[in-house]
Amino acid sequence: ALHHPAEDGKEPYGPACRDYFWLLCRLVDSLPDEVVKGDMLVAFTQWEASLRNIGLTGVLPLVGFNTGDKGIKKQGSSLEDPQCCVVDIDGLARNLAKSILSREYLEARHNTVEDDGLIGLLNLMSNVLKHNPPFKTSKEGHEFLTQVFNFLFALPNPRKRHVPKCKSQLSRSSTYDLLVELVKGAPENYNHLHEKLLSQHKPGPQSPYPWDYWPHEDGRSDCGYVGLTNLGATCYMASCMQHLYMMPQARTSILRAKCDNNSKHEQTLRELQRMFAYLL
Repeated sequence: ALHHPAEDGKEPYGPACRDYFWLLCRLVDSLPDEVVKGDMLVAFTQWEASLRNIGLTGVLPLVGFNTGDKGIKKQGSSLEDPQCCVVDIDGLARNLAKSILSREYLEARHNTVEDDGLIGLLNLMSNVLKHNPPFKTSKEGHEFLTQVFNFLFALPNPRKRHVPKCKSQLSRSSTYDLLVELVKGAPENYNHLHEKLLSQHKPGPQSPYPWDYWPHEDGRSDCGYVGLTNLGATCYMASCMQHLYMMPQARTSILRAKCDNNSKHEQTLRELQRMFAYLL
């Protein structure tokens, strides 16, 4: 179900998936430790009681339990004993990671539409990681953390205009929660995340606020105007530039101006003309 292909003209998952992922998250969250560590009879008894407490009676047949004469049986692998497991929690974590990374970029930067499928996958992954599957501290889990980090902080450019993947408030909040779960009880993951966060504040050629600004195609308002990106304490400068742009004579003069290549102001004029061209 996690890799369900999209039908023609129909968004994969969509808003109707909210209840589906809510149910899955509640089921995973209610799993006792014995379910993923091997004591199946005790696990089943405790989990069945938990499901009754949250009003999910009758759901056990849906998840594949068999309560025959020989006891409870479920195919899968365990964190400690592959032959004694109810839920393959590590396999679920790995499948979720693949689904999250392969999810298309559906959220727009200046749009209120939320990718409910992505949000559901992120929340479900956070619940699965609370059971500390081996994937969490594996090499694949380490690489997954890097990709999730980029869901929040990847910067768009002319070649990758669609990043970051998470743009809505709800999807970004779910991603932050997932990062927290990825570093709990995983010192290597914590150190890696700490280094990546510190690198966001270091100036250099890969500064998070490059002067080679590329405007977003979907950033223009309905009235036709577009603002300037604040590069850090540049709001007053941007205000002055926009005042000049809104003066027809000043705007026309600047766009038509020609400067000697030997002049020290030539590059400044070119960048100012480029900025005005983006504002048109």
